[in-house]
Amino acid sequence: VLLINGSRENLQGTIVQKYDQTIPILPARSIPATIAFYRQLGFEGGAHDFNQAYAILGGLAYEIDHPNRWKLLLVNNFFGGPVLNSRLNLAIREKYGYTYNVESGYSAFAETGLFHCFVGSEPKYIERSVELIFKELKKLRTQSLGSLQLSRAKNQYAGQLILSNENRSGLMMHLGQSVLRKGKANSIEHAIESIRKVTVSDVLEVANELMAEDNFSRLYYVPQD
Repeated sequence: VLLINGSRENLQGTIVQKYDQTIPILPARSIPATIAFYRQLGFEGGAHDFNQAYAILGGLAYEIDHPNRWKLLLVNNFFGGPVLNSRLNLAIREKYGYTYNVESGYSAFAETGLFHCFVGSEPKYIERSVELIFKELKKLRTQSLGSLQLSRAKNQYAGQLILSNENRSGLMMHLGQSVLRKGKANSIEHAIESIRKVTVSDVLEVANELMAEDNFSRLYYVPQD
């Protein structure tokens, strides 16, 4: 049972009332430091039981409490997030028809983070698809977004966050993790405000810090002839 911003008095008449005295109040916990080791890797594997080829590119990104985290979340969403008009979808799937599934993602952890791009295609298109991903990453680093483009990206991401609140189980998981880690949970308004503050120069800063081609390791999984 997770209670956010509530009190024991609010439990009167609820299904958990009889268990009220056994519900612990958990303080925020500090996470012990760990030693991280990272180096670039390249690997290619093969198998006989599938026809598509897959590639995933990954590099280090911001930890969960980094001040640039919301900037990267916004960049990831319009670059390769779960939207049909993402840059990767338009540049690789819609323009060339090389793939049905191309995406990017960002996962933040206590002391580090991961930014990745994934693509699946016919084996003959996999290298070209990876080249196009790096081409789009280079555009992020070298070409500024227009003010209208950035405004649309912010509005779209803010709308997605508002809709995601309709998934109550996912929302409670997120809030519970935040309370256990930091002792508090931020509101949806705080998230949207953080998105609204992102500027064109912020996008360039994040892209140039994290998205150079040399920062990525690559994994290919291709069918054997």
